[in-house]
Amino acid sequence: MNLTLVQFLELMERHKLRDYSRCYWTAGVIAAIYNSTPRKSRKTYQPEDFVGERPGAKKKVMSGVEIMRRAKRIHMALGGKSKGEADGESSKARS
Repeated sequence: MNLTLVQFLELMERHKLRDYSRCYWTAGVIAAIYNSTPRKSRKTYQPEDFVGERPGAKKKVMSGVEIMRRAKRIHMALGGKSKGEADGESSKARS
């Protein structure tokens, strides 16, 4: 069977969507189990949290402010210090 490049790419896209559907179903079961388990934090998960966005879905464009907010949250989550804390410690060390 000889496929053109366009046909091959279309076939790969179909496979990608089929595989995503299978993973999405599994992620839905995982999210349901996690969300039904009693926990102190009230965070709930959606299937997208486990498998990401659907292939071919339009991505949301983030503003510069949103990018900075996310970067700060990641920095703090990884044990980083805020700018004020870092400056305060360096001035104490100099004294």
